[in-house]
Amino acid sequence: MTGDPNASTDACEPLVLGPQFGAHGATAADLSVAFVSLAAAAAASDRMPTRRRRVGVRNTRGIGPSAMVRNDRTGLVQVDASTGRVTLDGDLVSSPPAQSVSLNRLYFL
Repeated sequence: MTGDPNASTDACEPLVLGPQFGAHGATAADLSVAFVSLAAAAAASDRMPTRRRRVGVRNTRGIGPSAMVRNDRTGLVQVDASTGRVTLDGDLVSSPPAQSVSLNRLYFL
C-alpha cells in the first residue's frame, strides 16, 4: 500500500493498493546484498537465513565521517535563539524558498 491513511498532514494521499517495486518473487534478494564480516561470508552454513548474496567487509573500525569524500572539515555552527539565524564559521547559512518543485502534486492523479 502507498499513501497516508491517517490524513494527519496536508499532503496526505488516499491509500492505493497495487504492486510495488521489489514485491515480486526474489527481486529484493537479487537486487541487494547483505554486508557481513569476512568470517560470516566464508561460513557455509551460518545462522543468517537469507537469499541475499553475502559480501564480507573488512577494515571498517576506523571509518567515520572524515573518511567520506569532501566530508573531513567541521565548522563552528551557531544558532541565534531569538532570530533563528544559523551561521557556519561566522557566515550566514540560508535556504531560500523554492519557486517551483518538479514532480509535485500537480503531476500526481
